[in-house]
Amino acid sequence: MTVDLEEAKELGIDFSDLESKYVVTDEPDLDAFVVADGVPKGVPAAKHKALRTVLRKFLSPAGPITPDNEDGTSGIILALNDDGTTKGTAFVEYETKAGADTAATILHKKRFDKNHTILVNKLSDVIRYTEPGVVSDTWTPPEQEPYTEREHLRWWLADKQGRDQFIMQRGDDTGLFWNCKADPPEKVAVRPGLTEQPVRWSPLGSYLISLHRQGVQIWSGPSFQPTSRYVHPNVAYARISPNESYLVTYSPEPIQLPPPDRRGAFPFGEQDAGKNIAVWELSTGALLRTLALPEEVARELNPEEDIMRWSPDERYVARLTPGQSLSIYELPSMGLIDKKSIRVEGIRDFSWCPTNNIAIQGRKTPAKEIPPSLLAYWTPEVGDQAARVSLMTVPNKEVIRTRNLVNVNDVSLHWQNLGRFLCVKVDRHSKSGKSTFSNLEFYRATEAGIPVEVMELRDSQVLKFAWEPNRDRFVVICADPTDGVSKAILKEQIAAGRAPLTQPPRTIVSFYGLEHSGPGGSVAATDKFVQIAKKLERRTINTIRWNPNGRFLVLTTLVLNRGVLNTTACDLEFFDFDYEGDRKENKYMLEDAADVPVNVMKIGQSSHYGATDIDWDPSGRYVTTASSFWIHNLENGYKIYDIRGAVIREERIEALKCLLWRPRPPTPLSKDQIKQIRKQLREKWAPIFDAEDVAAQSAQAREVMESRRRLLSEWTAYRANIAAKLPKDLFGVKESAQENIEEYTEEVLSEQTEVIE
Repeated sequence: MTVDLEEAKELGIDFSDLESKYVVTDEPDLDAFVVADGVPKGVPAAKHKALRTVLRKFLSPAGPITPDNEDGTSGIILALNDDGTTKGTAFVEYETKAGADTAATILHKKRFDKNHTILVNKLSDVIRYTEPGVVSDTWTPPEQEPYTEREHLRWWLADKQGRDQFIMQRGDDTGLFWNCKADPPEKVAVRPGLTEQPVRWSPLGSYLISLHRQGVQIWSGPSFQPTSRYVHPNVAYARISPNESYLVTYSPEPIQLPPPDRRGAFPFGEQDAGKNIAVWELSTGALLRTLALPEEVARELNPEEDIMRWSPDERYVARLTPGQSLSIYELPSMGLIDKKSIRVEGIRDFSWCPTNNIAIQGRKTPAKEIPPSLLAYWTPEVGDQAARVSLMTVPNKEVIRTRNLVNVNDVSLHWQNLGRFLCVKVDRHSKSGKSTFSNLEFYRATEAGIPVEVMELRDSQVLKFAWEPNRDRFVVICADPTDGVSKAILKEQIAAGRAPLTQPPRTIVSFYGLEHSGPGGSVAATDKFVQIAKKLERRTINTIRWNPNGRFLVLTTLVLNRGVLNTTACDLEFFDFDYEGDRKENKYMLEDAADVPVNVMKIGQSSHYGATDIDWDPSGRYVTTASSFWIHNLENGYKIYDIRGAVIREERIEALKCLLWRPRPPTPLSKDQIKQIRKQLREKWAPIFDAEDVAAQSAQAREVMESRRRLLSEWTAYRANIAAKLPKDLFGVKESAQENIEEYTEEVLSEQTEVIE
């Protein structure tokens, strides 16, 4: 039976409740729409489809967008001018309200490209605030919120005593401390249960990074409070860029998206699913881009190495796909240079020059132009093609120098921190393949043609190489060819699960300098380009640590890995490369090293059993060694030494995991100001510092004496009070004026001397 609505009304039947419940309307759900402002303007009709495709990819991370239909309707509607060009606004329909909510949260003010930033707002909010009466036509000054001063990121640099800080992980606690020379460290803050994983300082010391199951936590300020969080489930790696503008996080588990109704502020979207690497902007917390890591690369990844490597000015960041390509991204858009990766067959490794050279291959960059960045990479022998080391400028991708190598096992790249030299350590095998030796090839990166000088080491293999900061001198550690324990044997024993060696392999340590003859310290193009100054033989040294200011050096043997090296060799040797004594009487210098700008002298020696870590403080005044619980649990603790190797302070700490000095940013002083301060150091500043040290020591001594006097006074008063309460004949002894004095004497009865041969 069908009842007409008009007939029902005449019969007095009311269907209003059913009409309101089952009403059908053609109007869409506005809560699923967003308005995107900042879209490129003036785009002609022929490019509308391409623009919608790019917008869909950009906005999809928040959730699925309504797909395009065959009738021409689209989930993205562009606002157009009369001539058909875009106005700069787009209306986007998501499949769910949650997608629109997420878009307005995580995509608002996100950079679309170099020249456009997208503003995302919900359409329902736009309509609500434009309705009459919702917003007053009369402007009313907003209520000014009270100013809340943010904590200074580099507050520790204002310490009047010029002290440095370090972070210490011990057991479940993570603490920040001042270094107080020989006195116990002064606590700044301690956070119990902060993280079970290693923490890390940012390159300039402004932030501390801690890893957690949910993501990365950034700590800063004098209150040592968390300042920002970056969601990346099961994160295993986090690094901040050299100038602290960007953050890179990595997880071995690909990103998995929660259900749409549970995403909330989850920063990743559909286009990020299945990827491992995320790049963030620190100042805004915005996600710039996610990248996938091939499974075979992730399997061989070393978490201690940099996954993404930055150019010195942070204009570019590069990622290596071993054996395939080098991908260079431009910041902050994170777009590939020329929109494609550089295909380099067999590429193994690369390294950025640490400075942007003002002269590359003898060509000067105009003052108004930004100098190009320079990087080096190498490829192994493939078929009949020799191994190669190449130098390339960025962003024009011009290869300005290539050198072929033969019989190559491995190559490592070592830039001098001033960018003047690149040392390429080449491990070669003999034609028979039975022996391995090393060559050091030095590229003069700032000279025309980039000449190369080769130093051959036919008898040994270089294990470690380290440039001196700000100078042209270096130290190498070579395997001792007379040692019966070789690196190959060590690897075989570890692979077979045999007992680890009780002593590390013997090594030879050599000190070198580059001959200088030209004005301004230019390098002479002679046969004596590289000269040896000193050689230390029959050592077990495996670690080189230069003072951050250069000149001073520490050599030591560290326990490197759990169960690999169980060594009792723990000596530390301290050297001065510019010893002020007579060069001719220096026994550490070789007789034929007269032209080497080195006067090396051993100035101290110490030891630390079971040391696993060593580092200089940022000022270069102190050295710390630590025995980490993460490597072994024997005698965990740390020691602090002065520049000559004298132990200033040592402390045994159960379950000590790490001790990390807080880095300092580069000084803002000019070279002339630094030179003037050093010139006045002894006459003007040293007496002031000495007086402060004496005053501090006197104050400490005075506090100790006052404390002892107070304790003695309290004890004397206590004795007097107790004596007054006790009866005088308590033990049946009456007082007597007689005084008994006992005297002890010794007498030698006989003495005999016997000589034992």
